[in-house]
Amino acid sequence: MYRWFIYYDIDKTIEADVIEPLADVFIKNNFEIKPVLQTLLSSEHFFHASNIGCLIKNPTDHLIGACRQFGITFSPDDSTKQRYALNMIAFHLVRMGMEPGDPPNVAGWPATYQFPSFNQMWINSTTLTIRNATTDALLSHLGLANSDISVRLNLLAFTAQLPDAENVNRLIEES
Repeated sequence: MYRWFIYYDIDKTIEADVIEPLADVFIKNNFEIKPVLQTLLSSEHFFHASNIGCLIKNPTDHLIGACRQFGITFSPDDSTKQRYALNMIAFHLVRMGMEPGDPPNVAGWPATYQFPSFNQMWINSTTLTIRNATTDALLSHLGLANSDISVRLNLLAFTAQLPDAENVNRLIEES
């Protein structure tokens, strides 16, 4: 769980200060996962600056997560437009190396917490450029476009939802 939620590198200090106490919580709670997760995800260690943003998201988590975070909708009133929009997302996922529904083998996609590459398998000179271009396109006035269909982030609508959006420092913290 530590590798999944925080980071793959576990040294003796992490083992002693974080993992062993979590194991005790696990045993004391009759091997229930929920108390362990509550303890881990509410710990100071989880929110420590060195642990925030250290995992590289796979393309699906990255792109779909961005769409969800910024409230991008996929034309729910028009099934044809919705299908085209979702196909555009799938196209960009393929470009980033993760074709939906087509994992490399029957075991699925390699887990981001597995040796030797861990979460770094999603970043190389090609996929990093595509990843950046895709999110840049979401932020542009054109979005991810195909003929008359466009998936894009309405930055003004998003910032209007945030409290105290005029305060730049608060805006950065909130988003």
